[in-house]
Amino acid sequence: MEKRLWRQKYTSIPALPCPRCEGKVRVDKSSLAKREAEYSSRNRGGENWTFYDIEKRFVCFMVCDVKWCGEVVAVSGFVSEQEEYVSGDGDNETDVFSYYHPKSMIPGSSTVPDFKKAR
Repeated sequence: MEKRLWRQKYTSIPALPCPRCEGKVRVDKSSLAKREAEYSSRNRGGENWTFYDIEKRFVCFMVCDVKWCGEVVAVSGFVSEQEEYVSGDGDNETDVFSYYHPKSMIPGSSTVPDFKKAR
């Protein structure tokens, strides 16, 4: 397994090994969808609210870049948001970054880690 490919979270979903051939599957950007749970969005701005309270999920399709293969892979998981410091003009500014935490990949691959153990 190429450990550099598999992480607990990604700022964007990288190209991954195709489960069928030697190619790479890449996100079909038109298929990427994120959705926040109603209870999560309703609680935004509450007295004790933090970015860790956000509950979002994502789904997408990835397609193999080898034309004769064209494997389609379904990926799903959750999205976390974190407020992080960024360098500003002398002031400590913050920005919000989204991270994708994949939990399933169908079809899987022999090179795919057990995402449940990667927590």
